[in-house]
Amino acid sequence: MSGWFNRSRSYSQELQKGDFEKRFSLKPPEVNSDKTVVIRNASGMEYLESARRRPGRPLAIAPFEDSVINSCQALPPQSDSKKLVGTLCRFVPEELILAVGGRHLRLCSGDFTCLSAAEEVLPRDICPLVKATYGGGLLGRNPVSQCDVIVVPATCDAKIKLAEILNDQVPVWLLDLPLRKRLETSHERFYQELCVLKDRLQNLTGNKVTRPLLREAIETIHRRQAAFRKIMRFQTTDPPLLSGRDMLIIAQSSFNAEPEIWTSWARDLIRELESMSPGCDAKSKSRPARLLLTGAPVIWPNWKLPTLIEEAGAWIVADDLCSGSQYLYDVVETDEGAVDDMMRDLAGRYLLPSTCPCFSSVDDRLDRILNLIEEFNVDGVVQHGLRLCQLFDMETRRLRETLRQQDIPFLNVQTDYSQEDVEQVRTRIEAFLELLSVRG
Repeated sequence: MSGWFNRSRSYSQELQKGDFEKRFSLKPPEVNSDKTVVIRNASGMEYLESARRRPGRPLAIAPFEDSVINSCQALPPQSDSKKLVGTLCRFVPEELILAVGGRHLRLCSGDFTCLSAAEEVLPRDICPLVKATYGGGLLGRNPVSQCDVIVVPATCDAKIKLAEILNDQVPVWLLDLPLRKRLETSHERFYQELCVLKDRLQNLTGNKVTRPLLREAIETIHRRQAAFRKIMRFQTTDPPLLSGRDMLIIAQSSFNAEPEIWTSWARDLIRELESMSPGCDAKSKSRPARLLLTGAPVIWPNWKLPTLIEEAGAWIVADDLCSGSQYLYDVVETDEGAVDDMMRDLAGRYLLPSTCPCFSSVDDRLDRILNLIEEFNVDGVVQHGLRLCQLFDMETRRLRETLRQQDIPFLNVQTDYSQEDVEQVRTRIEAFLELLSVRG
């Protein structure tokens, strides 16, 4: 028997390769790369240049800054033999990568300067995050080509097709997600997906996931999450001790910093913040507006929206972004048990707390936003609507009406990575803040 349906591979071969056949693979296009280009996209680097001169800004934030800056370039030669596992989104358990002795890198990019290179292959009218990530790989401004494998959760159509295109360069594994996360069958399905991922990672590295190794990996990520939660508490004060942009830098530095190293930076920062803490959260009628940022991911160095908000005088005190606090906040709740038990706990942690709109219900996202509003004394909510990200767009009306019922002002800002709408967005933000000031 012959034909396309007769081309099969053994399970062990499948574990070692990408999820896409290469019968029609293409070489990536050759693009001109200006190695001297300065990353400037509505004040990523520009923000750091000004922030570093600001009196009273914690000195211990420096290593976090260096980490996000380095995320926009290829990795230096590695002194160890760790396998590099790239990911997109937040659904791939770092604990599994750590347990097999690998290194995790989240590859999502907000680099505006990479879009034109990506458009040699990708259409102009698709997600700018997808284009920037792919273009960064073509230009050597991220470590895409250095990865031993890239794991892509199937969260949206653009990322699924990006996975197929990236598979021409690097083996890519898709991670399926259920549409309805709270069903018992959905949890079981995601657990099975993680078991396949575990097998693949073991084959990739030659290292087995044992109970002690997985337990230590979970505890390593616990320590990182505990440190991040302590940093978040400093945002409940008036004034908050860190800007919203600094909080995003802190969160996104974990995309490529090894967890133990990141945690040591965080502990140094906590000690410095404790010495600065005003020790109160008294409310003042004349204080700047306290805002919550939600919506599509804001990725370094695309600091356009948070920069325009904070330059207008508001404080971003909390966020519900998968590129921000959501990435580091929730912990794996597990008891001492076998590897299989911990795998089920990992499935629960990476599935249930997520407020990604790839799931069919918006309820969990609304609950989380309302909880953050209360916890951080939020005056208004701004949604980052990334152009061509339809999933967040389709949730906007329900979010707006829910907040209206709670008497919480809401602003939806539809934008992309370009500079063309900066003044228009600035005007809308200033008008929104004026509304908040009138409310008192």
